[in-house]
Amino acid sequence: QPEWASELGEVPADTDRRQQWTELAAEVDVFRTQYRIDPQETVAVPADYRQRTVGADLAERVTAMHKSQVLSSRPAATEDDRQRAAAAATTAALRARQTAAARPGTTAVKAPQKATDATSTAQKMKEQQQKRAAERVEQLRRQGVNVKVQKAGDRNRQSGADQAPARDQGIER
Repeated sequence: QPEWASELGEVPADTDRRQQWTELAAEVDVFRTQYRIDPQETVAVPADYRQRTVGADLAERVTAMHKSQVLSSRPAATEDDRQRAAAAATTAALRARQTAAARPGTTAVKAPQKATDATSTAQKMKEQQQKRAAERVEQLRRQGVNVKVQKAGDRNRQSGADQAPARDQGIER
């Protein structure tokens, strides 16, 4: 495992949590590769990259993963579990890199995968994102911020005429 993987905490023994750990490790690896972060850098998402939305979200998820393990009463994984998770993370990162490197007109080498697996993974990711969004909305409401939830399709339907004018429109400074 690379040095930055220690920020994720130990590989969990629980299958579901190990899968989450593996997917997050693969995402961090792809992020680091995409942004050409020095392999000697021991921080999973260096501070310079946390200014970007993707980096900030990834760093937050790495911290959450580590904290959940520290607070968990579940046992850590055995050495065999760690080796399997490391192999799975390497494979997942390789697949993600190949997909990211694929350009229109070329095909990336992909491991065979059932369509149902891809659909269920996409559905799980969508559900996780919706859950995080709902938690964020609730957090903002508790802080007194009036939040209007907007469906993804609604954003594209608004035209300039439908949008409310800016507050400072027409005011000279």
